[in-house]
Amino acid sequence: MKHQTTNLGILGGAVIALVSSQYAIAADTQITNVRLNQTADGVQVVLQTANGQESAQIVTGSNGNALIADINNARLALPGGNSFQQNNPFTGIQSISVTQNTPNSVRLIVNGSGSIPSGEILRTDGSAIGFNFSPTVANAPVQSSEVLNAGTNPLPNFTTLGLPPGNGSQTVASPTVQVPPLGNNSNLHACGWTSPFFHSSQWRQLRR
Repeated sequence: MKHQTTNLGILGGAVIALVSSQYAIAADTQITNVRLNQTADGVQVVLQTANGQESAQIVTGSNGNALIADINNARLALPGGNSFQQNNPFTGIQSISVTQNTPNSVRLIVNGSGSIPSGEILRTDGSAIGFNFSPTVANAPVQSSEVLNAGTNPLPNFTTLGLPPGNGSQTVASPTVQVPPLGNNSNLHACGWTSPFFHSSQWRQLRR
């Protein structure tokens, strides 16, 4: 199975396809904390925000064994500095890093061990941006012995939609999604890099 690859401008290597997901989050969103939660089959990454979410973009893709999410119109304001990294958070996942990629863009990179992991984006109630990651089938999920410098409680009540597997020369892109404000008790909504629950009517394929 081929995976989508995105050309985000500074990535090396051959680029074969582009995956773009646009979500409404706040302009100049301040990310104040990065929290990792272990799930049954991987790791959940929670980016906690200080000033809500209204409109921004999350652009997702892959390069080699890495899944990449660029969160535009966002800035890191972490207590310990302007970057976060956790090595070996889960068997089959080599590292998770969050850095300030440009003055108004934050980059999340999840490196798989030997193969690319799967991932999905979680839409929250405005106080956080969430992602789920898990190793591929070749890397059977086994809980890592390392301790995550993170919380232990996953985000509540999310539903998922996914992108289909990449197929080389094709470009897969989403239409712009207008997300209404979500209350504190709203479910999370997700759209990911890969998922067997993808509904083709919600996306369109474009040839470059």
